[in-house]
Amino acid sequence: MPGLEDLYREIILDHYRTPRNRGELEPPAIKADGHNPLCGDDITVYLDLDTSAGTGDDAVIRDIKIGGQGCSISQSSASMMSQAMLGKSVGDVNARIRRFKTMMGIEGLDEIESDGDIDLGDLEALQGVVKFPVRIKCAVLGWSTLADALDRCESAEARPAPPAPARRSARRHSRAHPPPRPPRSARPSPSSWASSRSSSRDSMRPISAMVYLLVSIFSIVISESFNVNGFSRI
Repeated sequence: MPGLEDLYREIILDHYRTPRNRGELEPPAIKADGHNPLCGDDITVYLDLDTSAGTGDDAVIRDIKIGGQGCSISQSSASMMSQAMLGKSVGDVNARIRRFKTMMGIEGLDEIESDGDIDLGDLEALQGVVKFPVRIKCAVLGWSTLADALDRCESAEARPAPPAPARRSARRHSRAHPPPRPPRSARPSPSSWASSRSSSRDSMRPISAMVYLLVSIFSIVISESFNVNGFSRI
């Protein structure tokens, strides 16, 4: 139908010229990058989940931002995707990813019977891309990047919390904090050291003189004794 094809074309061009949810999110938001080497398309998905109602499939997309550059198909598909996923639960988002990829002819998906009842809305404007197999990767690039972001969110939730740091032992604490040194007033000054050494030398002088006198007397006695004994032998 020419009229329907024109409408779809206008929807695609509108999202390409005025992309929705364009921008970035600061951490702890999850970031995932996608690249299509055949066309040179780049897509970045920033995802912020609200886990107040639950985790896993019960978590809700509180905010989503899209970045990157590329052809009209990749950029408009990512824009429509972000608009359709905002406020949805993770379980609903995964179902919509499967539904969209099935519409694009992607095989090997773990489809659920209820996926066929999902209304994609304006996203059905991209179903004409199936006629051009080379452009299918352009259309699903944003969706694959969103799935990668969801996987990273799940991995972050499953990652155990880091263990609490061990308490330091008293021995390590004593090494890190040695006992305080005595105040300067309690330490002996250099002048007191000099005076104590001088007084020690003065007290030793009489003892030295006495020892010298005794040694001299002992030497004289020995000498006199030798002389007497020597002459007696002659």
